[in-house]
Amino acid sequence: MRNWLLRWSPALGLVLVLVTLTSTLAPTAPVGGHPQGSLALRQIGHDYLSGLGDHSSTIPAVVHRPDGSLFLQLERHLDYDTISAITAKVFAHFNITDSYTLSLEDCETGEVFLGGFWKGTKGLELSATGLEIACAERDQPIRCASLSISFPPPAAPLSGPLPWLLLGLGCLLMIAGPTWQRLQAEPTTTTPEAAEVMPVSDHQKLGNNCSFSLADQSLEVGDVSHELTYREAKLFSFLATNTNQVLDRETIHDAVWGEEGIMVGRSLDVFISRLRKKISGAKGLEIQTVHGIGYRLRTT
Repeated sequence: MRNWLLRWSPALGLVLVLVTLTSTLAPTAPVGGHPQGSLALRQIGHDYLSGLGDHSSTIPAVVHRPDGSLFLQLERHLDYDTISAITAKVFAHFNITDSYTLSLEDCETGEVFLGGFWKGTKGLELSATGLEIACAERDQPIRCASLSISFPPPAAPLSGPLPWLLLGLGCLLMIAGPTWQRLQAEPTTTTPEAAEVMPVSDHQKLGNNCSFSLADQSLEVGDVSHELTYREAKLFSFLATNTNQVLDRETIHDAVWGEEGIMVGRSLDVFISRLRKKISGAKGLEIQTVHGIGYRLRTT
């Protein structure tokens, strides 16, 4: 489970950062639910009065109420079914697809006596609590009424310390997973400055049955004696002075060939292979390959 989280933490962190930034920087929707809500409501009033043959009455200005609703003071008997049909056509013309509540309010008391919630332009779907839903089969009260439309409030953008916390968590996930995996995967390497140089005495004992002499350039494994070349002896000496430590290829090159300015390329692997064959009979001694890094002379 932990490995899965570490592997996917950068992607999870990126998603969290993008979602937080989108929620925080998203523009606030205008009051009234749509920038053309006022024009649409005046058009509704105009079309309704025109349908009654009234082409001279002035359409009053739309009032933006504190709760975000839009109010048009028509002050006459309004047929809810006709108003609903006109509203759907006008909203389609103005490309208003938001859900909305269409209500009739009494001229004197301001009481909402007819209304319903409409989902986009698909038609009446449910009633607001306590309101009567107008329909063609039910008689509607003859009352002086005005018209109001309200839209669901937009989702508020994230504010306060929460977006900063989420943003910080996302960044942490993007960094923590790869960093932890790298620390777990990379063994500690030894550089020339950090390497602890151990004095090499003549016939240094290594493992259980191996001894090495840098002066004689000789390596004894059990009863078998091997003569080393100058470069083999220098390489083995450097490995032996830093037993059980991971030495990267560059460090080994600098210690064995660096002073002469020689670039050896893959020759290091050839010398390592020769030394491995010569200590193959040694007990408790082996040259290990640390993939992607270098080598380590391991003794037990």
